[in-house]
Amino acid sequence: MLKSFSSSLGLAILLAVTFVLACKKAPPPTAESLARHGPPSMNPGAPPEPVVLPEAGSTEANLNQLSHALRKYVAGSRSVPKDFNDFLTKSGVQAPPPPAGKKYVIQGQIVTLADP
Repeated sequence: MLKSFSSSLGLAILLAVTFVLACKKAPPPTAESLARHGPPSMNPGAPPEPVVLPEAGSTEANLNQLSHALRKYVAGSRSVPKDFNDFLTKSGVQAPPPPAGKKYVIQGQIVTLADP
């Protein structure tokens, strides 16, 4: 009975040590590792790689493409642009021209059209 207890105790200690070692926190990322593995928007000093959105033929399709690019930018940079021009500047997106008499604006998580 004592032998069974000591082997169970040994196993419990081994599991506890393994658990403690496995739960050790990873070191925080360095600036170098973020620059190497992060999205382009996180690389300070490097201009964003331009993303050209070709005119899709319809206004609705253009707005869908721009909204998708906006969500992708926000997810990658973890920041929300203050307006549409800020989005273009920081993301490197080159948008097709808006319809005559309209301008692009950001409302929530989508790009829409508004009067200038």
